[in-house]
Amino acid sequence: MEVLKNFTAESLVVLQKYNQLIPLIKSIKKTEDIESVYIEEKEINLLLQNFCQERQIQSEEELVKWLEDNKLTKKVLIEKISIPLRTITYAKSNFNNQINSYFLKKKDVLDQFTYSLIRVKSKNKANEIFFRIQDEEESFSDLAFKYSEGFEKKMNGLVGPATVANAHPIIADILKSSSEGELHPPVQIDQWFIIIRLESFHPAILDETMEQNMALEMYEQSLEGQARNIIGKILKDKSNSVN
Repeated sequence: MEVLKNFTAESLVVLQKYNQLIPLIKSIKKTEDIESVYIEEKEINLLLQNFCQERQIQSEEELVKWLEDNKLTKKVLIEKISIPLRTITYAKSNFNNQINSYFLKKKDVLDQFTYSLIRVKSKNKANEIFFRIQDEEESFSDLAFKYSEGFEKKMNGLVGPATVANAHPIIADILKSSSEGELHPPVQIDQWFIIIRLESFHPAILDETMEQNMALEMYEQSLEGQARNIIGKILKDKSNSVN
């Protein structure tokens, strides 16, 4: 972190006050980490091809013109568009042996559920709706559209696929313990009486995309920890030098 030695203690304090110091250090550290990551020429060509397609650049001449207009060289462009791939490559190479255990720890909040939901403020109304669904007098979706008082009304009561990471703990517990198609009697949560039916369960799978996500998440956590340690050391050194 040689670059940070040029900052005064006061400027570092200001950056920290406005929550800019950690992002800055993480950005510098990431740049240092991925600088030596090798990318094959065929991968670079694919990145360039995708970049040109997204911007409807159809020839080498048009690419040269675009680079001139944006005051970039082709080398700098390649460095910029390859950052995500180099970051993924670095993260997987450094955290590959931890991915499986990390995934298993997080699986409960990665699994996804599709469920039907109705919430009303009247207990009697909730019981009435529940029995009408149970007796198949009307469909869950029709009753949700008619009576539900939450955001799910707009989707005819259907929610998901979604994780339970941000769901109310009671709803999360109900979904995790349910079988597909299982209808639950009204349960009170705060001022609401809620009826839930699990429609489908989508377990998280450790495929290639998930492996990348887990590696990137662990790398991000590592960068955060390193940044905080670096801040502590730099501020301490600056303080000692002033004293």
